[in-house]
Amino acid sequence: MLPMNGPIMERDFAIKTPIGDTITRSSDKNGIRSRLDYFLLMFPPSELTLITTLTSEELIKDKKKPTAKGEILKFFGMLILITRFKFSRRSSLWSNVAPSKYIPAPALGKTGMSRQRFDHIMKNIRFSKQPEKRPEGMSSETYRWKSVHDHVKNFNDHREATFIPSSHICAYESISRWYGLG
Repeated sequence: MLPMNGPIMERDFAIKTPIGDTITRSSDKNGIRSRLDYFLLMFPPSELTLITTLTSEELIKDKKKPTAKGEILKFFGMLILITRFKFSRRSSLWSNVAPSKYIPAPALGKTGMSRQRFDHIMKNIRFSKQPEKRPEGMSSETYRWKSVHDHVKNFNDHREATFIPSSHICAYESISRWYGLG
């Protein structure tokens, strides 16, 4: 079966780096780049700056120490790491006591971020500029959207500038409706 608009050239996805290189699936065969390198290539630098600035402002209002980009990256890494553990209370993730002899203790304190600092950042993290109170005449939907609008715009702009999609489309199952067929 031929595509509707004629044949399509096969193309793999790629990422453009800030210095103009293009990275593809097979361009790092020696494993020079780390997972953090790839994360930073895909995460908008302007958004990391915005999150750090806005979160620091909120932390200062809460009489806490402001944050830095490195600490925000560590926070994101810890959020990803937390998904690997089953827990009933988030505070238990800082325990050094193993839940059983077969499962090691999460011991997130070894990451260098205390539970209190993690909680302070979690409470105060901001992704977009949003007024404290909803301006008169603004719908509640628009006001709620403002809490992530800058993040979504920065992310989409960065992707448009740096990501080259492949010629294949993969429908991700978790975003498509499941009707129990098949």
